[in-house]
Amino acid sequence: MMEIPDSIPVKVEGLSPSTYVLVAILTVIVGGLIKVWPALRKIAAEGDQSLRQDLMRRVHDLEAELKAEREDRAKSEALLHGQIHELRNSMVELTLAAGRMTK
Repeated sequence: MMEIPDSIPVKVEGLSPSTYVLVAILTVIVGGLIKVWPALRKIAAEGDQSLRQDLMRRVHDLEAELKAEREDRAKSEALLHGQIHELRNSMVELTLAAGRMTK
């Protein structure tokens, strides 16, 4: 029968100097990010708000341009309809005048 030891020997080695340096660097980076993060979020939020305002202003300008173009088109159509009506009246008058001349 095999005997089970009460404890298993574990070899413990210390961390190498490069590991300590790495941990120190990561600690500084994380600490810096924790301190800087609110400022970064504020800058990002301000950038988002500025972009949103610029986009809303652009949308408003495009809507105003579209409205102006529609109004111009409506005026042009009204003018063309008026001219067509005048031409039809002129054609009727000329037809009547031509009919009177042939009598």
